[in-house]
Amino acid sequence: MAITFSAAQNQRIRELDCESNLGECIFETESEREDVFRKVVNDLVDKNRSDLLSFARMPDTSGMHQLQCTLANRLAVSGFMQVHTPTMMSVASLEKMGIGDDHPLRRQIFSLDQNRCLRPMLAPNLYAVMKRMARAVPGRFGIFEIGKCFRKESKGAHHIEEFTMLNLVDVRPSDGPEARLKELSGLLSRDLGLPIEIAQEGSDVYGTTLDLEVNGVELASAAYGPHPLDKAFHVDFPWAGIGMGLERVLMVQAGSSNIHRHAASLVYQYGTRIDI
Repeated sequence: MAITFSAAQNQRIRELDCESNLGECIFETESEREDVFRKVVNDLVDKNRSDLLSFARMPDTSGMHQLQCTLANRLAVSGFMQVHTPTMMSVASLEKMGIGDDHPLRRQIFSLDQNRCLRPMLAPNLYAVMKRMARAVPGRFGIFEIGKCFRKESKGAHHIEEFTMLNLVDVRPSDGPEARLKELSGLLSRDLGLPIEIAQEGSDVYGTTLDLEVNGVELASAAYGPHPLDKAFHVDFPWAGIGMGLERVLMVQAGSSNIHRHAASLVYQYGTRIDI
């Protein structure tokens, strides 16, 4: 019978963010397995401790803060206004997005009471801001927001319940919304230093989206209008929008497979485990 690492051992190795395929190792004896496990864990703990000491001796802002600043500065230079909207959202706003009681996403909502919830996405709020600003601002303009969103998640290493989104919307783009999306995707790819590819995918909310992926990992989804959802928000002009998960960006930039390392945490800081 093949001897492999136990479930608990594999979990410990994943927690320490080992990127090799150690879970596939086969050993001749349990003693050999235990010796290898001890060495692997000791090496990973030493690396985590060394990384943490380096951060402590040469302090810097977190990767998340640096990423937000990079994106915010780039978008401001590119003609986008940064906006801030409430973290609490009305259930009625979600229903305008087609997220009713029978929608799959509704089960992931953190409800505060019958009428309010923690926002699971930025889009409903940006729809409201976009509509009001379009009345006052003639021609093309852009807005973006970087903020926390919340969903009940149970899908493993690439999903978290509290996450940071960047949503940007280019209103009345001069070169057409679809062309503008591809231009914005290229801009993000260059600034993030990632080889982003675009793939058309189905969406529970938008029907069809253009997903921005790196090595098969979805970083963002893009959509454009006119769109069937526009009517509920009284939007009657073309737009192009992208929603990006920033923890996933940090995970891919770091070559990691564990998004929890890059999320708000009491266990990880600077992408490094601190309870070692």
